[in-house]
Amino acid sequence: MGIRRWAAIGFAAIAGVVATFQIALALGAPWGSYAMGGAFPGQYPPAMRAAAIAQAVLLGLMAGVVLSRAGVALPRWSRASRWLIWVIVAYGVVGLVLNLITPSAGERMIWAPVTFLMLVLSVVVGLPGSEPSMSSVPADAGSAARRMHVVTGDITRLTVDAIVNAANKSLLGGGGVDGAIHRAAGPRLLQECRRLGGCPTGEARITGGYDLPARFVIHTVGPVYHGGAAGEAHLLRSCYEASLRLAVEAGARSVAFPCISTGVYGYPKHQACAIAVSTVDEWLRSNTDIDSVIFCCFDTENAALYERQLEGLE
Repeated sequence: MGIRRWAAIGFAAIAGVVATFQIALALGAPWGSYAMGGAFPGQYPPAMRAAAIAQAVLLGLMAGVVLSRAGVALPRWSRASRWLIWVIVAYGVVGLVLNLITPSAGERMIWAPVTFLMLVLSVVVGLPGSEPSMSSVPADAGSAARRMHVVTGDITRLTVDAIVNAANKSLLGGGGVDGAIHRAAGPRLLQECRRLGGCPTGEARITGGYDLPARFVIHTVGPVYHGGAAGEAHLLRSCYEASLRLAVEAGARSVAFPCISTGVYGYPKHQACAIAVSTVDEWLRSNTDIDSVIFCCFDTENAALYERQLEGLE
C-alpha cells in the first residue's frame, strides 16, 4: 500500500480511539472522564455529554471521508471526499489551536499532539501526488485517441486509479481476469462484492481496490456471445459506458480495461476490440474527467488488434 493509504488507516485508527473516549465520557465511565481532562464524571453536564456523542459521530464521518479519499473504503464517497478532506484539515487546524490555548495542562499534553498527528495524516491523504499514479498524465485539449493506450501484461499490477474487472453476474469471482483480480486484491474484495447482490449484464458496480495498486475495482458483466443477433454489441458497449461513468463518479482519472467478453464468453476478438475502442473514443470526446484509458491485453494478439484500431482513429 502507498503512503496515502497508510496515512488514512492511521487517521481512522486514531479517530476510533478518540471516539471511544468520547462515548465513554458520555456514558459516565470514569476512564473516559480522565482521558478527556476531567476529574470525575460528575463534572460533565448533560449538554457536554451530548456534545461528546456528536463529536464521536463526527469523528466516524471524518474517518470515512479520509478512507474514501485514499481509496481504502467507501468508493462512492470519493467524489465528495476530494473537497471534504480539506474541510477536515481546516477543522484540524482549529482544533489544534484550541488545544494549545486551553487552560488545562492535561488537555494540552494529551490532545494537542493527537490533534497535530491527525492533521498531518489528513494533509498527506489530501495532497495530490502523494501516491504515484498514471492519473498524473494531464488531460489536454488533444484528441481522445491520445488519451488511450495499449499495454500487454497483468492488469492487477497497473498503478492507475481504477481497473475494470470482467466479472460474472454474481460478482463473487471466477476464472481468468476475474479470478486474478480477486486473488490480488485479497479477501476483503470478495466481502464487499457479497454485499452488492450481483450485477446484470451490461451494467457495472464499484468497490475498493484493497491490496491492489489501483484505488478502485469496477466490476462489469459482459455479454455471452450467441452469434451477434441477441443484442450483444449493445450490452458490450454499455459495459464500457457504465464503467466510465462510475469511474468519474468516484473521482478516478485513469482507468484500465481488460478485453471484456473475449474469453469463455466467446465474443469475437476483433469485433469486441472495435466496440471497446469506438465506445471509449466517443465517450472521451465529450468528457474531460478521464485523463488516461488503458486497454490492458494479456497477450500480443489482442494488443496488436487494439494498436491497429487506435491507429485508425488518428
